[in-house]
Amino acid sequence: MPLPGVHTARQIDPKTCDRIRSQPDAFGPGISVLWCVKGGKAEIGSVHFAASKFTVEQAKAWLKKHDLKTDNFEPAAPSKQQAAAVVECDAARPELLCGGRGLFVLEAADAANPGALPRVRMTAYTGVPMRLADFAYPVVVDLESLRVPRQQLPVLRGHDPERVAGHSTAVDVTAQRVHAAAVLSGMPEHTTDLVQTAGRGFPWQVSIGAASPPRLQYVPEGESAKVNGRNWDGPLQIARGATLRELSVLPMGADGNTTAAVEAALAEIMKE
Repeated sequence: MPLPGVHTARQIDPKTCDRIRSQPDAFGPGISVLWCVKGGKAEIGSVHFAASKFTVEQAKAWLKKHDLKTDNFEPAAPSKQQAAAVVECDAARPELLCGGRGLFVLEAADAANPGALPRVRMTAYTGVPMRLADFAYPVVVDLESLRVPRQQLPVLRGHDPERVAGHSTAVDVTAQRVHAAAVLSGMPEHTTDLVQTAGRGFPWQVSIGAASPPRLQYVPEGESAKVNGRNWDGPLQIARGATLRELSVLPMGADGNTTAAVEAALAEIMKE
């Protein structure tokens, strides 16, 4: 399917890839790449040219100059299609793993209940566009249509289902935020270092893991869209109707405005 505002030259069938990683402007402004990772090695899966910077002829000439195939070249969709354009998601890109820099503050021990699990509150997403590994353009998760299937969701270490740090007890989605309250109910090997490093001031980050909707809305360069109460300029993609699956604590992320704070520090740290 032709993408609005983007010429695409597929080099490898994405169904043969173990995973796909994106690199915006990999070969200069307006030339982005989706890398096909197979057996631990990365090859060029497809090359994407911004139609605002490259004509079809210029894009094909660049491909030939660099010994890349042009037989699966798709010119950008006509501009009249752009306003309603969507980008199909495929099996290689099912997850939206979005989040960012946070603050994880250790609470004082409860003398009355020394065996109590540490309680955590998090701001896991702030409604902004993010550069995500498996997507060609920045992605905004539409919070108005974000589905929260239940209040108790896993809290993982770095989106790894084998490293459970705890579970949420409440999830609240506002116009521009995803808030959550949680307890660190995981096994000590997945929680002890969180508590110890937080006590030394390490600024842990928070992330959401969401199932991507079947289609992403594409906003081309030169146009804008209002999402989460704010106008964002293209090129970007909008995920409407995503489903929240988990929350993660990790040392780095994509949204630089998120926070994680142990409950005792919330009154001073998180006032919205």
